[in-house]
Amino acid sequence: IYKYFFSLPEYWANMYGWVDGADLVALWNQVPMNLNIRQQKVRTYFIEDAITLPNYRNRRLIKQAFLANCRKAKKEGIDFIALTPFKHQYYQKFGFASAFNRFRLKMPLRLISKTGSSEGFRIKTGELKQDEQLRTDFYGLVTQYWNQPTYNEHKYIKWGDKYLEYVKNRRIAIVYNADDKPPTPQGFLIYGEKDRQLIINGFRYNSFAAFTALKNYIAAYQDQIDSIHCTSLPEDFPIESFIHSYWTGKDQVVFSYEPSKMLRVVSPKAVLEKFVNPTSAPTEPVALLIQDTLLPENSGVYIITESKTVQFQRAKEGPYDLKISIHGLAQLITGRFSAHDLYRCGELRLTGKSEISYLVYEIPEKIAILDAL
Repeated sequence: IYKYFFSLPEYWANMYGWVDGADLVALWNQVPMNLNIRQQKVRTYFIEDAITLPNYRNRRLIKQAFLANCRKAKKEGIDFIALTPFKHQYYQKFGFASAFNRFRLKMPLRLISKTGSSEGFRIKTGELKQDEQLRTDFYGLVTQYWNQPTYNEHKYIKWGDKYLEYVKNRRIAIVYNADDKPPTPQGFLIYGEKDRQLIINGFRYNSFAAFTALKNYIAAYQDQIDSIHCTSLPEDFPIESFIHSYWTGKDQVVFSYEPSKMLRVVSPKAVLEKFVNPTSAPTEPVALLIQDTLLPENSGVYIITESKTVQFQRAKEGPYDLKISIHGLAQLITGRFSAHDLYRCGELRLTGKSEISYLVYEIPEKIAILDAL
């Protein structure tokens, strides 16, 4: 994959490095990316590489690069920086938070559900590099998921049609509605086999019927594989319809959350203005205090008014209704957590209230207003 990236001019456009004499001792690489958050398309910088040689660590080289990156992003009107989580705690210091959902599934094949008819659907399999029709239909589905998103999507700028490089050693199964004339693609699997395990790297579908057809295709592997490992599933994956039991004897299903992206808000005011629900105006202003230690110009009170505008008061402490961390703001914007979720885990606090009770399950008025917004 890196051999492919190295050949792209875009990969080198935002590459920075530190040298000591003739030695490259640290580097930082960010690439432009599009995000589809709550059905709104926004631009972001995606950190591909942040590397320092062991003997040169703890010299603030990466921190300097990050701050320069933020200044560049603000100048260009880019409100987010994203990365793939590796060291959660390390990047949390920079204001990043796990903000995109992804689920994994590991299970013995014999626990898959046998019920459900897929009549009217057919599946075509092959390799994208060898089958032009599969390529056309696959890219059509990817484009459809980007233009009509059900989930938060992402794609590389100018690289969105290069998916072939990622899946060239994988097989593709596309499910079609055979009743349509001509048959229309309704979903896909990206998969491979290794040591009697079916490794599924992509599992998307347009309808429950298409999901059932893909599930039945997987179940047909009974004689060839022993287990399934799905590395990326939608956040509303119908697990109860995929399996017949969570465990039988020594066999069990492991269905787990694994974040796919961490996100950092660079410009809170612009982000709040962009994502305030246009159909829901607060009955009274809601004042959010945000403290950003790395980008102090962001620290202050953000007031969401009845006219759905956002006013900013640069003050460390002042009249406010709610206090939210920069981490929590990213999770609120993407829908990773609701305002009520963030309140109950301490990322969102009511003014003058330091303790959160778990004995009374109630939603404070300002938290409910923020969720509506």
